[in-house]
Amino acid sequence: MTFLLDGAYVPFTFALALLFGLFTLEAFVGLLGGTFLGLGGDTEIDLDVAEIGLGDIDGLDLDGLDVNATDLADLADADVEADLVSADLSLAAWLGLGRVPFLIWFASLLIGFGLSGLAIQVAWQSVLGFALPIIFAVPAALVIGIAWARQFSGLFARILPKTGGAGVW
Repeated sequence: MTFLLDGAYVPFTFALALLFGLFTLEAFVGLLGGTFLGLGGDTEIDLDVAEIGLGDIDGLDLDGLDVNATDLADLADADVEADLVSADLSLAAWLGLGRVPFLIWFASLLIGFGLSGLAIQVAWQSVLGFALPIIFAVPAALVIGIAWARQFSGLFARILPKTGGAGVW
């Protein structure tokens, strides 16, 4: 077990220790009757136009509206910003971030990164007699960890109860 504190294993040991800390915190909060990871809580946010106070927009009079070039430029900028946000959301969706609560996704990333990193280092050391340098082992384990978190979140999302809200997490 002393090899876990060796320099080549520290990032992966730290990831697994952080995961253990999250599970310990969840167990402690669970004993108090709550949840830290976000399961079972009512986190659905439903915004309605009437609740915001915009009122009835069907009777809006647009006859006196004066549109100039700066207004059109503002609309173009807003469209570009919306495209950037949708690009960010598509990356987040690809990673599986919107399917499950963030801490569950993060815990699956930690376990994928930590275990794959330890496996890479142990296999490399048993074959060649020395550990792979961290600069090569960490990116390889991170790619495997992200792939694991993405797959796990897809599978875990299927068993989560549906509350009617999409993308609430």
